[in-house]
This record gives sequence, structure tokens and C-alpha cells, in this order.
Amino acid sequence: MLLFWVVGKLAPLFALLALGFLAGRRLGVGEQTLRDLGRLLIYLLVPAKILLATQQAEFAVIWEPVLAAVVVVAASTAVAWWLARWLALPAAAGSALMLGSGFMNAGSLGTSVADQFYGEQGFLLAMLFYITVQALLYTVGPALAGGGREQLREGAVNALRLPLIWALLLGLALNRAGTELPAAAETSLEILGGAWKPVLLLTLGMQLSRTSRLESADFRRLLPPLVVARMATGLATAAALVLVLGLRGELAAVVLISSSMPSAITTYVVGAHCGSDTRRLSLGILGTTLLALVTIPLVVLLAEAWV
Repeated sequence: MLLFWVVGKLAPLFALLALGFLAGRRLGVGEQTLRDLGRLLIYLLVPAKILLATQQAEFAVIWEPVLAAVVVVAASTAVAWWLARWLALPAAAGSALMLGSGFMNAGSLGTSVADQFYGEQGFLLAMLFYITVQALLYTVGPALAGGGREQLREGAVNALRLPLIWALLLGLALNRAGTELPAAAETSLEILGGAWKPVLLLTLGMQLSRTSRLESADFRRLLPPLVVARMATGLATAAALVLVLGLRGELAAVVLISSSMPSAITTYVVGAHCGSDTRRLSLGILGTTLLALVTIPLVVLLAEAWV
């Protein structure tokens, strides 16, 4: 019974991913269109959702999702670094493995799954996790990818420019002050925020349609260590944190789910900028995302049964 409930909840998300993938292949969606959609999401739709959700939420600000994100990123990156040395990978391939392993798709997939199963509360917890991962990606990521101090400084500035962070802080400030938004502003935010999930999942599907095909020996060599370092290590680390910190309910479930997500597509941007093997990185992103169609239902089942 639980299995059917989980599959039923996930089916609409996977259907939107599939539609986006087909649209990308059939309609010939270009890179500029995807960049524009990404900017629309980052600068308008998702911040609207975050601002309204945090302003209306009834919860205390918690630090566990932030700590969990930092620990999981560190653990997955460390395992990837060890695997890269053990496999004697070239520097560019090793940095691709560390980027793909350390930074998960806690945004488009993680927040969507959390919202689908746990509503506004799950969305906010997942968003705290995601924002932490993104901040680490744009600050620590360039160093892992082989960039120098200049890239590190540039990444820190870019992280502070993320509107997601400021929408979260503004929403929390309004929440703490007990300030209500004007009716017109609240309605506008509801309309904008309501569009984030379908647009985000369709965009992710279209981005995946442009990724390299699964046809090379590089894919067979890269995917197993990536699965170990990203998905298995992420889930194992999250499970340990749940036990050590005594997490319960939606918080524990969101930490488990977010930590086991596939490689983030945004790692490609950092990798391309800093000299990683982008072909291997794109293969890893596509491979782990396809594998997530199987692992996400299993992790949700684990989370539901455990917590």
C-alpha cells in the first residue's frame, strides 16, 4: 500500500521530466532558451515561492538542514577524492568526479519531492538544504574543479547574489515581525510561486535532453564510482546524521531524500568554467538522474518506514 502511495506521488513529477525531455528533443530547444528559463526560475518563480512560504510558515528556524548539507557534501567529496586517487584518474576527470559527487540536485528534484510528500514544511526544509549546497558549490566548487583564488572569490560573490538567499531572509524577517503582505502582493506571489514546480521540472527534462548519450566506455567507468560517492555515501551519511542528531518526522525524511539525490546539473557550469572534464561530468549527471528514477521511490519508502 505504501509503495503504491509513493509511486502515485512521484508519477506526476517523473511525467513532467519526461515531457520536458521529449520537448527538448522534438522541439529543438536551444541553450539560450534554457538559460532564460533558468534565470526566470532563479530570479522570479522560486524566490516568490520561498518568500511567501517563509512569511506564512509556523516553524522555528532550524539549523539541522544546513548542517546536514555541509556534512553530506564534505563526506561525498572526500569519498570521491579517494576514489579518484585509487582509480588513478586524470586531474580533469578527478575534478569531474568530485563535483558530480559532492553536489547533488537538491533543488529541482529534492525540493519537488519534498513538496510533493510533505507540503510547505517539507519544501522549506528542503530549500534550506538546497541553498546551503548551492552556496558551497559556488564557493568551494571552483577550488575542487581546479580553479584558483580568483574563481573562489568570484564564486563567493555570485553566491551572495543568489536571490533565493535574500528571499529566504526577507520572508523570515516578515515572519518574525508578524508582518502580513498586502493582499495584491500575496496574490501575485501565489500565482508566481505556483508555477515554480512545473516550469522547473520541464526545464530539467529539457536540459537532460541535451546531455551526452549513454554510449561510451567513459560512462561505464565513471558511473559506478559516482553512484558510490554521490548517492550511496550521501544516503549513508544522512542516515548517520539522523541517528546522531535524533531527527524525526519531516525533517529526517527531507535530510534522507535530499542527501541521496543525483548529481546537480549546475555542477556542469562550474566544471566548464574551471577546466573539469565536462563530457564525463555530463554523462555522470544524466546517468545518476536516470538511476534516480529507481532510487528516489526506494529512499522515500525508507524515509516513510523509518521516521
